[in-house]
Amino acid sequence: MITTSALTGMRSSELMELTVGCHAPAEDDAPGLARHRLVGKVVKGRRWGGERDEWVVVEEVVRAVTLAEQLTDAEPGQLLFGAFHGFNSNGAMDWLRRWVASPAGQRLGLEPIPDRPVHPRSLRRTLAVEMAARPGGLLATKLHFKHLSVVTSEGYADPRELHQTGEKSQVACSRREPDGLRHYYDLAS
Repeated sequence: MITTSALTGMRSSELMELTVGCHAPAEDDAPGLARHRLVGKVVKGRRWGGERDEWVVVEEVVRAVTLAEQLTDAEPGQLLFGAFHGFNSNGAMDWLRRWVASPAGQRLGLEPIPDRPVHPRSLRRTLAVEMAARPGGLLATKLHFKHLSVVTSEGYADPRELHQTGEKSQVACSRREPDGLRHYYDLAS
């Protein structure tokens, strides 16, 4: 769930709507290039019950979702993650923090995860900052997060705006290092 959230920027309501079998077969755009998708529901701002939608994701997300499907007792079409109350309700975030700070995480060059609550909203904003920092990234952020206006994406992508949601900046390391999240993408490999 943490990997899927961090690498897609999905809202918690969208993560909770993913079902077993939610990854669509990869489409080959060109030799060696495949487009991976997750099929779920967008709930925010939609009529009651949400609406079907798709997210284009990196291959690592499909691998994480496939692993989650193997670890669950849910049948195809049933909720994959279901309702959850934060990433640390089962100690997963504490375990991940310890692992990132361990010699294994250090060997991979990972920066310690701040000892603050981590939730889909903070991961969504961190991903937005990372995406917007790339050439053409602000437009890519708008499209990926399905924002109606690029102004919304600009707000997400500016770490100074995090105070408006009561969050402390969890993206400081990504501002110093262009590949701030690259190490976390590699973890999913």
